[in-house]
Amino acid sequence: MNWGRSGERLVGGFLLLYVAGYLLLYSARRLILRQKPWWTDAGCPECGALDLVDAHEERLERFMGRLIALPLGRHACRYCSWEDLRLIGGRAGWRTANAPVTTTPVRSPMRQPVNLTDLSSGAIEAPPSKQPHQATTPGQDLAVAVGRRREFSLHDGLQIETFVDYAQRPLPVALFYLAALTLAEVTSVLFLPTVGATLHILILFVLLLHAAFTWDKAIHRFLLVLTLVPLIRVISLSLPLADFSLSYWFLITSVPLFAAAYVIMRQLDFSWRDLGLGWRSLPLQLLIGSTGVLFGMAEYYILKPDPLVENLSWQQVWLPAAILLLSTGFLEEYVFRFLMQRTSVERLGHKLGIVYVALFFAVLHIGYRSVVDFLFVLFVGLFFGIVAWRTRSIVGVTISHGLTNIMLFLIVPYA
Repeated sequence: MNWGRSGERLVGGFLLLYVAGYLLLYSARRLILRQKPWWTDAGCPECGALDLVDAHEERLERFMGRLIALPLGRHACRYCSWEDLRLIGGRAGWRTANAPVTTTPVRSPMRQPVNLTDLSSGAIEAPPSKQPHQATTPGQDLAVAVGRRREFSLHDGLQIETFVDYAQRPLPVALFYLAALTLAEVTSVLFLPTVGATLHILILFVLLLHAAFTWDKAIHRFLLVLTLVPLIRVISLSLPLADFSLSYWFLITSVPLFAAAYVIMRQLDFSWRDLGLGWRSLPLQLLIGSTGVLFGMAEYYILKPDPLVENLSWQQVWLPAAILLLSTGFLEEYVFRFLMQRTSVERLGHKLGIVYVALFFAVLHIGYRSVVDFLFVLFVGLFFGIVAWRTRSIVGVTISHGLTNIMLFLIVPYA
C-alpha cells in the first residue's frame, strides 16, 4: 500500500504540525488558567470592584474560547468604564468542577449487621444506595452543582461510589464515532489508503471541535480521549518508515502517541498513580501477565507472521523484545485500558464501556485481514478490559500484551 513519497511527506508534515500545535495550545492553556488576575473573581483591574457583569460577547471571541477549551466571556465593571475578556468564575472552582470522575471504594453497609429498630428510629442511616442524594445549597455538594449524581454498586465486597452526569448517557454519539472510525479503517485497509487517511484526519478534526464545543459538559473527556484512535492510524499511515524494520517502526510511531496521550492525561487531571503502577498485588499481576504466552501462541497460529529477527539469540532478541513490551504492550494498554476505558466507563457504565473499548481495539487490527484474528483480538480486549477494571491496574495486562507480541513476532516462529 505505497501511495507515494509526496503523500507520505504531506501527511507526515501535517501530523508533526498537529502534534506541535496541540502541545503549544496545551501549554498556553495551562499558563492562562494559572493567571489569577484573569479570572472574574479577581475583580476590576482599574477600580478594584468585585462586581463584574456580563457584556456583549463577539461570536469570534466565543468561538476562540471554545476552540482552546477556555471559559472565556466579556465582562464589564459596574462602577467604571472598564470592559475586557475574562475567565469566567474562579480558578479553584473551575479546576474542581473539571476534575476527573472518580470511583471511591467505601465499606459496604450491606456487609454489616443492622438492627431494624435502630434503622427505623433514625439511630443509623440507611445505606447510601437507598437514600436519594440532594443538596440544599449550590455549595453543599459540588458534584450536584456541576451536574452529576452519585451511583453505588457492589464490587468485591466494597460499595463503589461513582459520580455520573445527569444528562443522558451518550450512547448514540459513541456509536456514531465507532461506525465512522470503522469505516475509515476498512477503507484504509481494503480500498484506498489515501481516502482512509483523509477520513481519519477529518474525524480527528471533528472530534477536537466536538470536545472544544462541549468543554463545559462531562462528555468532553470522552471525546478528547477518543481523538487518540484516528491519531494512531494517521501516524502509522503517514510517517515515511518503509526502510525501517517493523520493531523500529513500532518504536518511532510510539513517540508522538506517547506525547499526545500524556498531554491528554494531564489535561483531564489524571495522575500516574491512577495507572495502578506499583508493587501491590504483584503476584496476581505476574499471573495475569503470563497469559500473554498463551495468547501469543494462539495468535501466531492464526496469522503466522514472519519473525522480526534473523535468529533466536539473545543479541538479536533483547532490543526488539524491549521495544514490543514498551511500544505495544505499555503504550496500547495506557491508551486503551487506562485513558479510553476510564472515560468510556464514566459515560457508558462499566459493562458498555469495556465492550466499547474492546471493539475499538479489535477494529485497529483489521489490517491483518483475518476475521478469526478480529474475533480473537476482541476476546483478548474484553479480557484485558475486565482484568484492568477488576484490579484497578494495567500492570498485568501490559505484561500480557507485551508477551503476546514477543511470542508472536520473536519466539514462536522459531519454535
